[in-house]
Amino acid sequence: RQDGTVVERNVFDYIRDHLGYRIELQALQLPGRLQPGKENLLDLSLVNRGFATVFGEHPVYFALVDDAGKVTEFLTDAHPSDWQPFQPGDTACVPLTHSVGLSLRLPESLAPGTYRLGLWIPDGSERLKYDSRYAIRCANGDTEWMVSDDGRYGINLLTTVEVAGKRM
Repeated sequence: RQDGTVVERNVFDYIRDHLGYRIELQALQLPGRLQPGKENLLDLSLVNRGFATVFGEHPVYFALVDDAGKVTEFLTDAHPSDWQPFQPGDTACVPLTHSVGLSLRLPESLAPGTYRLGLWIPDGSERLKYDSRYAIRCANGDTEWMVSDDGRYGINLLTTVEVAGKRM
């Protein structure tokens, strides 16, 4: 459970809960402040606790959300179809840790201030990409799920970040 208490369940309940993929976020590394016009290294580690990889095309983005709810997308080169739960053939089924990394170059025009940083994994089809109902929600109980007011984005919110002002 979310509060840390043990949940009693039988083997059938366990299998039901882990069929398919089950993406669990592990750790996020990023600078103390994001700098517009410079490279900002982001690295998110995750584990797939399910029994399969993500099926189909799903691009992976980091997203910045401002106070007004405006979303700025940053495409990564991560491929969820590669997020194996464990190395195929590993009889011990040791979970593999995967990484979503990005050298984030913020536009100079991005206003300084506090933003929410999130992970957005939409459906890969143009028809469903901007429908939050088809975005992948991570399994962490303590990760806030944000649906944008227009319903276009379903974002796993990771943290708040400061975007520094432009230096003169």
